[in-house]
Amino acid sequence: MAGHRVTPYEFFATQKWARKDKDKRLLLGAMGEDPPADLLAVLEAGLTSAPSSRSSDGSRSTSCVHVARSGDLLEMVFACDISGERETIFDGSQEGRPHVFTKGEVHISRVFSVCLLWRPPAGTDGVLLLHSPWGRGGSKIHILNLMQRAVNAASPDPKAKLHAFPTVPQAVMERLLRQAKASRITYLRGTGVTSEFAKASGKQTARAEMALVVKGSDTIPFRDALTSALTAEQNKQKFFTVSVRDADGNYQDEQFEDVEIAIPTGSGHTTYSVRNDTMPKMGFTLGLNSTYFGLPDDDRDSWPRLLADGARTELRRILRDVAPDS
Repeated sequence: MAGHRVTPYEFFATQKWARKDKDKRLLLGAMGEDPPADLLAVLEAGLTSAPSSRSSDGSRSTSCVHVARSGDLLEMVFACDISGERETIFDGSQEGRPHVFTKGEVHISRVFSVCLLWRPPAGTDGVLLLHSPWGRGGSKIHILNLMQRAVNAASPDPKAKLHAFPTVPQAVMERLLRQAKASRITYLRGTGVTSEFAKASGKQTARAEMALVVKGSDTIPFRDALTSALTAEQNKQKFFTVSVRDADGNYQDEQFEDVEIAIPTGSGHTTYSVRNDTMPKMGFTLGLNSTYFGLPDDDRDSWPRLLADGARTELRRILRDVAPDS
């Protein structure tokens, strides 16, 4: 089992280019108009032909190599190609572990991520399960980009923008809110400092960080905002904006770059970053090693389908744990 993790994501769609009701969620089974489009049908038809999603440096490329629909579920297998790495491979089964192969910049490693998307028959909030094999595949950004490209290419265009955010376990959420009174919330922003530095150094500004700290009982009004910030990107962005009183007693909105939440623990404090999504996420272990190592060397084209078959039962069990109504 070691090395295979599954992370559940809250999955929903909003209307692209909306002038009002920008945060309104669309029915996943009936997006857009003339006629409404079923998200699963759109992805099933266009995901494997969507252009691959690449990292900015070109070292990682992700494409969809298998889709299979079953009712309200869509099984997907993504191939993540990794290049630009140098490593030496040894044979651990032989005495002295002889050298087998040295990977260089022209070589490409491919790993497969098996994922599952569930959308309610008549609802707005689905679940996306992303599998990460040995921490090397299953990039949410790349996979969501591929899904969005498939939606954009659909005809007619359902004008839907897809969103996926990690699920925070209910027990963790309750502990965060319960301990909010004893916690510290820090709003951070990189800024310049104008002072009398010019007289000493010839420079008026210096790199610095502006921090607004909220402690103790003053954090209580932030609880509802924190709950919302951990469940949707729109609310997260709003959480970065607070009203600050100036020297004249007037209030103005200040935009911060990150919000760090320090939660007391038995050994001190644990600090979470809202911007960097370091909040504790719900994760599951996937027993896929035996399937992975049992793939036939002489039939690599069958690997995506065999991996989907091997992960199906466990992924559906995990889905039942995070989406009871599925």
